[in-house]
Amino acid sequence: MESTRSVWKNRGFTLIELLVVIAIIAVLIALLLPAVQQAREAARRAQCRNNLHQYGLALHNYHDTHQTLMPGVIWTGGSQWNIPRTSYLTFLLPFFDQSSIYNLMNFSSGGITWHGNNLAATNTATPVVMLCPSDGKGGSQWIVAWQAQRLHKTNYMAFMSGFQMSDIGTTNPRLKGAFGTNRGTNFSGVTDGLSNTMLFAEYLTGSRPNEVRGFAWGDQPGGAQLYVELGPNSKLPDRLYPCCDWGYLDNYPELNLPAIGANGFSNDTAGSRSRHTGGVHILLGDGGARFISENINIDTWRGLSTISGSEILGEF
Repeated sequence: MESTRSVWKNRGFTLIELLVVIAIIAVLIALLLPAVQQAREAARRAQCRNNLHQYGLALHNYHDTHQTLMPGVIWTGGSQWNIPRTSYLTFLLPFFDQSSIYNLMNFSSGGITWHGNNLAATNTATPVVMLCPSDGKGGSQWIVAWQAQRLHKTNYMAFMSGFQMSDIGTTNPRLKGAFGTNRGTNFSGVTDGLSNTMLFAEYLTGSRPNEVRGFAWGDQPGGAQLYVELGPNSKLPDRLYPCCDWGYLDNYPELNLPAIGANGFSNDTAGSRSRHTGGVHILLGDGGARFISENINIDTWRGLSTISGSEILGEF
């Protein structure tokens, strides 16, 4: 009897029992991992949406101060290739508590945000809400061949008027958005309603730091302009202009980064894109941030970009 008790007392796990335990643990991990990943993505989405809220506050504070939104881009030299060339994000610096950086900018001599002393100024900025935590593939800074310094990237860009670069200065109400060439918009002119008008949306920063997409201070589609020819997360390619060491342009449809080259002055366009499954976040004129399905009706999507098009919008 004593011998039997001793045998049971000293008995360990058999191989089969050990494998069963390992299998149970593996199943539990397999069940829990998606839930953990979903919780993390939900937190990243919330942070992304909050980032756009911060842009909304800055835009409304700018409007309260100046009684208009800032110009989408300043091109008073006759074309986008003549100086000055100043993009809208520069004007938001004081409304992100960075007036000291804004005051270093030289708008009268050249006015190109990414050259000379202006480049040194913007590079010292610390825009804390520029990046979506779900992206990160393109890095937080753009490394370019023609500058020793690195340039900020962003995941949040404004919609310019129309479908492509040639539309940016349009006065056609079916195309005219809140931002255009040498002009912004007073909220009283948004007759479609601020809650029915998109101002900003997400974009991706590319596949590597030396790719052009996501350039925060730029005045080109993808850096930092969006248009509505393409729907959100479109399978169709953005048309971007990577000339003159402007930056590499990768075509990776599998990474939601389809792209082809453009001519640099008329047919360039970039559609809103994100790393979130199923859609993108947008910022509406009333300051609200919403998640929009990538399956939204294209006419509704385009109608949301105009300020006085009087479109009958579907669900969004």
